[in-house]
Amino acid sequence: MIFSYGSLTITPNNQQVKNVFMKKNRRFIVESWLIEYQDIFNKNGLDRFFKIPPGTIQKFLTHDRKLNDKRIKRAYRSIKKLISDFESPEQNKGSDQKESNLR
Repeated sequence: MIFSYGSLTITPNNQQVKNVFMKKNRRFIVESWLIEYQDIFNKNGLDRFFKIPPGTIQKFLTHDRKLNDKRIKRAYRSIKKLISDFESPEQNKGSDQKESNLR
């Protein structure tokens, strides 16, 4: 079985198969996350959080401009870190205790 992606033809045993599908998967995750939560986040704030040039997220959301792979990779890592910080309560026990003392 041979996969064809553009001008690249690859066999399933090749490492390139994994790379091609991982890039497509990351792109889908980042783009769908940005579209779904665009009303919640400040576009300029996301540019600073992802450490990408100003206006990149706005151009993607309002003008349907494609994000390049380097920016997708940075955004994916930042989103993954943001979500993991909220999902792992055992690491944040000290900060929760400080907040309860302030109340």
